[in-house]
Amino acid sequence: MPVKLGTNDLSRHVIILTGATDAGFNPKRLILPARNKEKGNNLLEYIKSSNGNSNNVEIWEMDLADLQSVKNFANKFINEVGELHILINNAGIWNNKEIIKTKDNLESQFQVNHLAPFLLTLLLLDTIKKSASVELPGKIAFTSSRSQGYGKIDFDNLNLEKGAYFGPFHGYANTKLMNVIIAQELGRILQNENITTYSLHPGIILTNISNAKGVFMEFVVKIATKIIGISTEQGAINTLYPVLSPENKETGKYYHEGIEKEPNEIANDQEVVKKLWDISEKMLKDLKLDNNCDLSRHVIILTGATDGIGKDMARILAGFNPKKLILPARNKEKGNNLLEYIKSSNGHANNVEIWEMDLADIQSVKNFANKFINEIGELHILFNNAGIMINNQVIKTKDNLELQFQVNHLAPFLLTLLLLDTIKKSVSAELPGKIAFTSSGAQRKGIIDFDNLNLEKGAYLRPLQGYSNTKLMNVIVAKELSHIVQNENITTYSLHPGVIQSNIGHMNSGISNFFLGLFVKMYEITSEQGATNTLYPVLSPDNKETGKYYHEVLVK
Repeated sequence: MPVKLGTNDLSRHVIILTGATDAGFNPKRLILPARNKEKGNNLLEYIKSSNGNSNNVEIWEMDLADLQSVKNFANKFINEVGELHILINNAGIWNNKEIIKTKDNLESQFQVNHLAPFLLTLLLLDTIKKSASVELPGKIAFTSSRSQGYGKIDFDNLNLEKGAYFGPFHGYANTKLMNVIIAQELGRILQNENITTYSLHPGIILTNISNAKGVFMEFVVKIATKIIGISTEQGAINTLYPVLSPENKETGKYYHEGIEKEPNEIANDQEVVKKLWDISEKMLKDLKLDNNCDLSRHVIILTGATDGIGKDMARILAGFNPKKLILPARNKEKGNNLLEYIKSSNGHANNVEIWEMDLADIQSVKNFANKFINEIGELHILFNNAGIMINNQVIKTKDNLELQFQVNHLAPFLLTLLLLDTIKKSVSAELPGKIAFTSSGAQRKGIIDFDNLNLEKGAYLRPLQGYSNTKLMNVIVAKELSHIVQNENITTYSLHPGVIQSNIGHMNSGISNFFLGLFVKMYEITSEQGATNTLYPVLSPDNKETGKYYHEVLVK
């Protein structure tokens, strides 16, 4: 028999509901996060038309597929509202057998269904604790699924690093089991805090949760829903009933369509529970780029900022308000466009300057370095980010050097040597120096052929071999520099940011760019995530390593 909601007095409750549907109990304040402004406004209109008003209901921006968005939401909520009684983590997504990455470079089901709600809950936990009392207890709920019953926790494939599972619901089921585990563990942790926790299967409902699927799976889901599905209203009641029922004093329990049930036995394995919690916390710590990164005393040079990840690196760095950010550009128009992009994104481009430099011209590099030493005279962070990719061609610079060899290796090497004394004089234990080289995953296929460094013997037959070689040179130079400056308060890095659509291969033929484009489409991440992957190891105050190679922020 379906459960029913009684008359609930929520007039003193502040509530957050992700993946929102309804607002009929007139709470003190109901915050409904939405990643899409238009959908949020439509929801508000729906609530008004259904209830006659939407008093005390607010739509706030948040995207669970963007951890920074979650942090921004939580910070705003703590500062502007400051009290919370009920948090319902209801939003979710199902991806069938696809692997779709978020801007944080995480598998989207794992992030949206588990890691982002886990983060949101942790960020708001102190606020709930302060707001809750015996008279007005706190509630934290996670919308799980009956599929949790056949989920498992594969610690070697949490983020689908090994690829998608064969079963169409397997990855989804795993994340729904994570909801059960987190709710249960939270119940244990908060047992003396006047807060109860829940995980809930609302029933089978046709919703937009599977909007990323193929036609066949959509058909199967619709047929199954027609046979055993329930209405969205009953699903909403099934979710709310255990949370709002004044008779329900249980905590950490799993509810199947409003009725308490035993969950997957894995949820009772304390070793698994602790490991999932610890790994989730560590992932959040490792993946975050600190909002409060203080660069106010740093002078920074970033090459390759007019395109690709460099453009987003420049925007992010400028947002941290460095003492001075110098962005070399060989093209004046592109440099000015970059400055406008930074201004429009951050509201200002304070202390950001575009200087002329062309890595394909050794004299230009020397002129830039001399001007910098004479006019500025201090440097704390040097990002050698610029690069070019040429396939099966030999293109010479005005210095009669092969273009990739010069732009990717020799010119950044020269720039670093010319500025090294300036960095040494500028840094201290309190304000260390950083020198980074943007390499590539292609470095693994690189070789150092001393008889053909400059492609004197001609281009390699293997596609991208010349490019791979220069990216390996970046790794080698970063590592050797770390030995040379090991007692100078300077750390060095080489980094593969991830596969990103950029202008790096603009000089290639149409057929080369076609196949490169196909490869990028298979593995690409956003430019913003590539920028974050490049900046994080360098700017993270917790990272004391030097000379290491980072593959999408992980040491490899």
